[in-house]
Amino acid sequence: MTLRNLKLYIEVYKTMSITKAADNLHMTQPTVTRAIHETEEYYGVKLFDRINKRLKPTEAGDKFFHYATKAVEAFEHVEGEMLELNENETIRVGATIGMGSVILPPLVLEFKKKYPKVIVKSIVSNNATIEQKLFENQIDFAMMEGYVPKKHVKCELFYKDKLVLLLPPDDPRGKLKSISLQELRNDSFLLREKGTSGRNYMDVLFNAHGLPIEPTMESASTHAIVRAVHEGLGITILPEELVYHSIVSGFVSSCDVEDINMYKQNYIVYHEGKYITRKIKELMELAKEIGNRREQTEIADL
Repeated sequence: MTLRNLKLYIEVYKTMSITKAADNLHMTQPTVTRAIHETEEYYGVKLFDRINKRLKPTEAGDKFFHYATKAVEAFEHVEGEMLELNENETIRVGATIGMGSVILPPLVLEFKKKYPKVIVKSIVSNNATIEQKLFENQIDFAMMEGYVPKKHVKCELFYKDKLVLLLPPDDPRGKLKSISLQELRNDSFLLREKGTSGRNYMDVLFNAHGLPIEPTMESASTHAIVRAVHEGLGITILPEELVYHSIVSGFVSSCDVEDINMYKQNYIVYHEGKYITRKIKELMELAKEIGNRREQTEIADL
């Protein structure tokens, strides 16, 4: 019997659904079903009755849920306590593209100055990939842009960054302070690929104003999008901190967009069942502190 099987059983018991449990755990239904059968065979008892395609726990199933919960809690407590004693603790951090560019480097650098023996491993990717790694326990926590909370996940708002409309350098609208969203109706948009926070934000934003957009270019590279805007292939909206130097150098021009919220919320995200060690908590708090510093630092008017 493995810890994985116990956790799968607990999720099935809580949801009373193989389908919901599989969705919550980002696993396939056959995998979850097989784990339940393995557990039943291992103990030689039936844990669920299947009546009219619905699950109903047996007496043995109710007792097993109680003991499985205690076992998982005990294991996670022991693991956490042992990690606290380890000066060479490894902390695994996930970050979406924007957070990986702006917050992650100073975060790791500052933390390592205080804890040089702690190993901080990081992965930077899109929202979908980071969320998957969070549910698979491949990372301890993540810094995610515009995250929509899911079941069994805890989110803490820690940082808001400003978005700006990027235009080609010779676009006359770049001399305006702001323009309306409706004025962008006929423009060609260059966007990040689907699954990223930036793309999700844009899709929701424009759909809410009755202006669904079909990008003429999709890219996983912010640099490639900025370059394409410079060449006059279209326009985009990106976090100001990522493109600040491109704007002040004249590589692209920019202005604000009226009547929409041009601030994107960013979150620290972790699984509700994750044991948060003291050092992981310190790293989270440092991320909040760095985010607060950046919010307090005004970027000069462009």
